[in-house]
This record gives sequence, structure tokens and C-alpha cells, in this order.
Amino acid sequence: MQAIMVIGLAVAFDAAAQQRSLPSYIVLEHFAPEVTLSVSDSTFYERSAGIVFPVNSWAMPSDTTWLEELHSYWLPLLQADGWALSRVELRGAASPEGPYEWNETLSRNRLNTLIYYIGLEPDEASVTAEDYPGLVHRMRRAGDRDYARVAQIVSQNDDARRIKQRLQSDAELWQRILHVYFPELRTARLMLYFTKPLERFYSHVGLLPPAPPFTAKTAVYEPFKPLSRYIVNPPMIALSTNLAAYGLCLDNFGWAPMPNISVEYFPRGRNWSFMGTFTFPYFHRWNQNEFFQIRDYTLAARRYFPRQGELYTGLYAGAYAQVNKYGIGLGPDKGWQGEGWGVGLAAGWATRLGDSGWRIDLGLQAGFYQTKYDPYVYGNPVTGTIDGDYYYDYIGPVNQFRKRNHRLSWFGPTMLRIAISYDLLYHRTPSGATFRRKEVMP
Repeated sequence: MQAIMVIGLAVAFDAAAQQRSLPSYIVLEHFAPEVTLSVSDSTFYERSAGIVFPVNSWAMPSDTTWLEELHSYWLPLLQADGWALSRVELRGAASPEGPYEWNETLSRNRLNTLIYYIGLEPDEASVTAEDYPGLVHRMRRAGDRDYARVAQIVSQNDDARRIKQRLQSDAELWQRILHVYFPELRTARLMLYFTKPLERFYSHVGLLPPAPPFTAKTAVYEPFKPLSRYIVNPPMIALSTNLAAYGLCLDNFGWAPMPNISVEYFPRGRNWSFMGTFTFPYFHRWNQNEFFQIRDYTLAARRYFPRQGELYTGLYAGAYAQVNKYGIGLGPDKGWQGEGWGVGLAAGWATRLGDSGWRIDLGLQAGFYQTKYDPYVYGNPVTGTIDGDYYYDYIGPVNQFRKRNHRLSWFGPTMLRIAISYDLLYHRTPSGATFRRKEVMP
């Protein structure tokens, strides 16, 4: 519902008692109970109070004068004069450079910073990962020569990534707006709406009764007590294990689980990650001539394509390389030992479990694998003595070990991944690491 508003309504106070100009971010309105106060986007950008943050940061800047004035002067004064705080509107934003998902995190955490410091529950809170409306507003206000062109690009594209591509296609324009306007877009902004309801009669006829003279009263507004607000730290290092590898069964041997551990590193503010995996099953039954050991080392790089702004979730694609050695004995006359290597591509999907550090990772990798192998040797590979040691436990000159006589090449699926992952470490602003995904603002 469109409300009739008076911004900075002077009649609320006696002129003699008014010592300061009412801030533009405070909206005063006499209204009927059913009216909902609101402002247009352009008015919000023009009138709201804002905190400008450094690039890639959501830490509160040192100058908080206007916040201190809000709590020490305006809130007690307005409440003492009978005005009720009816609506708190907050918006967090980031400038368009950098990955969209990282900008989403920045804008959300900047909003949380503002909520923490004002100590008020918002009635409306929103985030704008890449604040193109704010860019257009500032260019129009400045009379910028490229305003019309940028406004057209923004209005014709709903996808922020497409807007960025169009703007970056003109390198000169992109560099200019990046340095001139982007620093002003790294903000969290605030509008406060105060109301003093009147009789329904006055709302119908559009008249306001005379305001009573302001008289000093003891403020009943409670002293400022910050709410406990949390900052969501982006992940740095995650540990995972592939549950699908534990379901392997071999003829004669039976269940042959393959314990494995993966360490994934997430560079700050990127959608790329790097993962190292070590697979290390080791089972033997010498009296039955059964042995199962694998040492596999895999390095992989991933590119995530999140859709909901949560870093390192959603679809991903990547590449991997692996090397391994193995000894598999399934009886006196059946088994293999050898060394192999492979390269290929991987794809999958990851999702966070609720609001925790746990994630589920489903994926498939496929590529080329080649191995050189021989029938499994029980005991000493030089003398043939069966002494209870494993082939790779023997140390000696390479020329004493028999060369591999068989080779196998494979092109196709190489691994099914059904993994559970836990974010062990998180990036902490401005630097360092923490074990906590969420932290109370300092």
C-alpha cells in the first residue's frame, strides 16, 4: 500500500526544543493503523544511512558517530515525544567485482554487522550481491555521461552475471565505474520508520491535528544492548571420506572396504577448490593366501557452480590425476600386483546439511587409467621365500626385481563418489583461520 509520508516532519517537535536536524534516515508519519509505511528504492538510496565497508570486508569501520547519536539522542527523544518505532528496513550490498557467490557472502555479513551494531530486529532485511540499482542511482545523481547506457543494460538483463559481462565488454567503462562508483556500493543501509497514530477521521480528510508542545520527559527507551549476531565464515579446509569405497566386495576375499580420506582447500572468495585424496586399505590372511592392499594418491581441482549464493555447493566440474600401487591376492593362484596412473574429468553435486559444516557430495569421475602388473607374489620377490612380508616391503636394487610383463589400459568410469564432508577450518576476517563456522561479532 502506498503511504503518504512526511520525511523529517518538523511539527513533531517544538521549534525551541529542536537542537538538531532530523536525520534523513528517520521517517515520521501520522497515519491510520492499516497503513504500511514504505519508500521507493530511489528514496531509500537517497535518504538511508549507510556504512561503507572496505573491499572484501564486513568489519565495522571505526567511525560510528551517527550510530552513537541514534542511540544516545534520537531514539530516547522520539520515544519521549510519543513516537513508536514501527518498522526497521535494512539492506546489505556489495560491489560487482569478484565472484557473485563471494559478493553474496559479503553483502549478507555486512547486513549482519549493521544488525549487530544497531541492536534492533529488522522488519525487512535484504541483500544485493551486486548492487547494480545502486550503481544506476549514483550515476544518475552524478549526471554521468554513461548513465543512460548503463541503466539500459541493467534494465534489460535480470541475470547479474549477464549485466557484468555486458559492462566488462567495454573495458574503459568498467575500469572507470569500478574506481569511481564501486567503493560506494560496499554498504549496509538503514531506514527507521516512526509512527504516531491518529483517529481514522484525520486519515480520511488528510489533515493533521496541531502537535502538542514538546516537553522534556524521562526517556523510557531502554539503553542500547547489542543483539547477538553471527557472521558466517567461508570454509577454508574440509575433510571428507568416500562412503562408496567402503562397499567393495571381491571374489573369495569377500568384503574389502577401502578406507580413504580427502582434504579439500577452498581459496578465499573463489569458486575453485583443490583436493588431495589418500586411499589406504590393508587386509591380509596369510594362511588363506589372501591379501588386499592399495596405496592411491589423487589430486583434483574443482569449479563449483552454486545457484543459491552458498559457496562450494551445487553442481561442480573438475579434473584429476592419480598414481597408485596395489597387491591383491585372492588365493594361491589368483592375484595381481602392480603400479598404475590415470587422468580424467569429474562432475557432481554438493549440498550443505542444514546450517552446519557438514555437506553431502555426490559425483562421478571418468578418464584414462593404465597399469603394469604381474601375478601376485607371496613372499620374497627375489628368492621366492614366503616369509610373511609384502612385496613392497622389500628393499634392494631395482634390477633385482622382475619387470612387469603385463599392461592394462582402461578408458571409462574410474570412481563413484558418495561422500560426507565436514568443514574443519574457516577463513576469518580480516585474516587467519578459525574452527567456527559462525562467530558472534566482536
